[in-house]
Amino acid sequence: MAMTKNKVTGVGALVVGVLYFFATMNVRTAAVSDPIGPRFFPYILAVCMIFVGLLLVLKKEEVTEKNRAVLFAWPADKEVLARIVYTCVAGFGFGLILDSLGYLISSVLFMTAMMFITYGPGRSFLNISVGLIFGVSTYVVFFELLQVSLPRGILAF
Repeated sequence: MAMTKNKVTGVGALVVGVLYFFATMNVRTAAVSDPIGPRFFPYILAVCMIFVGLLLVLKKEEVTEKNRAVLFAWPADKEVLARIVYTCVAGFGFGLILDSLGYLISSVLFMTAMMFITYGPGRSFLNISVGLIFGVSTYVVFFELLQVSLPRGILAF
């Protein structure tokens, strides 16, 4: 079996889907009477990932120069690699500050950082504006309209 980009992606989806499926088994069920339960959506997501992974792995396609998988080759462009690292650091930082600072501040900081990573410092006004608008709008939609409980952090209102 020749490795194409689709097959590598399919193997990745299979591995993540199976791990996600087994991790879902550890989710506690709610004490309140919920007919669906908290495991329903994660199981659907895991099964879909496994299904799509299988489709990609079993797909018959010819290997061309365009779709040939190049495993374990770093991007030739160092800037792309740096952006990947910065994005991972920003995501990890978001997870670290989410509980203490709350969703609103954390999401504004994260999205602003992502905008600076993507567009650079030359568009500072746009970067900060998008970060603020994204953070506030998602907070309003999820916390106020959909009544989803979000970490409040230092702004307990």
